[in-house]
Amino acid sequence: MSNKIKKIIYDPFCENMKKDSKNKIVELNNFFQKFIDKNNEVLFTLYPIERVNISDSDRNFFFVLSGIEPKEIKTVLKSLDFIKASWKSLNNEFTVLMLCYVRYFYEHKNKELMEKCILFMALQFYVMNHVSRIKYIQKETMIYTVNHLSNKHDLKKFPNIFQAIYKKSLKNHESYSRNLETNSDKDFLEYGLNLNNRIRKWVIGLWLEYIENKNSGRYFNTTADDYSEENYSMNTNSSMEITNLTNKIILKVVKYSVNIKLVKFASQITTISFSSLLNTINELMKKEKIEEIKKLIELIIELYMIEGKRKYEDFSSKDYISYIFSIYSKSNTIDERVLKIKKILEGWLEKYSASYLKTNRVATKINWKKAIFLYFALLIQYNYSN
Repeated sequence: MSNKIKKIIYDPFCENMKKDSKNKIVELNNFFQKFIDKNNEVLFTLYPIERVNISDSDRNFFFVLSGIEPKEIKTVLKSLDFIKASWKSLNNEFTVLMLCYVRYFYEHKNKELMEKCILFMALQFYVMNHVSRIKYIQKETMIYTVNHLSNKHDLKKFPNIFQAIYKKSLKNHESYSRNLETNSDKDFLEYGLNLNNRIRKWVIGLWLEYIENKNSGRYFNTTADDYSEENYSMNTNSSMEITNLTNKIILKVVKYSVNIKLVKFASQITTISFSSLLNTINELMKKEKIEEIKKLIELIIELYMIEGKRKYEDFSSKDYISYIFSIYSKSNTIDERVLKIKKILEGWLEKYSASYLKTNRVATKINWKKAIFLYFALLIQYNYSN
C-alpha cells in the first residue's frame, strides 16, 4: 500500500500547521470571508453565467500558510503509477494540498474549518468544470434553463449555486470520510476524485439542458406570451424619448397597483422571498415620494439608451433585461447612473425591508437591492409594451 503522500507531504504539513496554529486559523477564516464577499454576486445566484474567480494569489495563500511547495507535491504525484494522465483533478498540486487541509481539520475535529476547506476544494472543481464545459453562454437561455429545471435538480432544491455546491460537498464527505482515516495514497486521493465527479456530473447535466434549450430557441423573455408588444417609434431625440417614456411609466405606476407577475419574476431570479419582496414594494409604493421612484426609472432608461446605445423600440427586446442586469451587477462600475441607482436602492431598503434590517450578510443585502432594481426594470419594459 503506497503511503508517499502521508510521509512526504501530509506529515510535514501537520508539523507546519501546528506552528502558530491560532493565528493560522484566524488567517484562514479571514480568507474565506473575504473570498465569499468577493464572489458573492456569482455564488449567491441561481444562474451559472459568470465564473467564480479563484486566482493564483488565492491558491498561493494556502501554499504559503502550509509551508508546502507545489513542486514537492508534483514530484510525489509523478511517482504514483495508479494516477492516469487524464485525471486532471488529481494531477493538480492544489487539490492534494486542499485534501491535506481537509484531513488536518477532520482529525483535529474542527468541523467549521473542515467544511470551509471542503467547500473551497469543491469550488475549485466547479471552476475547472465550468471553464471546460460552459462556454459562450447566452444569458437569456441559461436563465430559461434554470427556471425550467426539474424540481429534483439542486438549483430547484437550494436557493443559489453556493448552497447547491455546499450540500454536494457535505454529501461527498458523509460517503467518503473514512478515506481520510487511512494512510493509503489511493484512498486519500479518491476522496477528491469522487467530489470532482459529483461536481462534474452536475455541471454536465446542466450544460446538456442548456444546449437543448439553445438549439430549440428557448430563452427567458419577459414580454413573451403575456405582454402584447407595441412597436412604435417617436420622432424625437433621445432626451425627449427618455422624458416621454419616464412620464408614461410614472403615470401607470401612480394609476395601478403593484404588478404581481413582475414581483414573481424578480423574486425567482434573485431568490428573494416573494412575500417579503411584495411587502417591501407595497410599502415603498405607498410611502415613498413619487419623485424618487421617477428618478430611478429615468436612470434605468438612460442607462439602457445612452450607455447601452439602444433605441427606443429596443425596450421590448430580450436584450433589455439582460443588458441592464449585467451592467448593474458589475461591482467595480464607475458609471454615475449605476452609482445613483444603487444609492437610491440602499436608502429604500434601509427604510422598508424588515428582513434586510435583520441581517448583516452582504449577499442578502445585494440580492434585496437586485430584486427591487429588477422589479422596476421589468416594470419599464412591461409598461412600454402595454
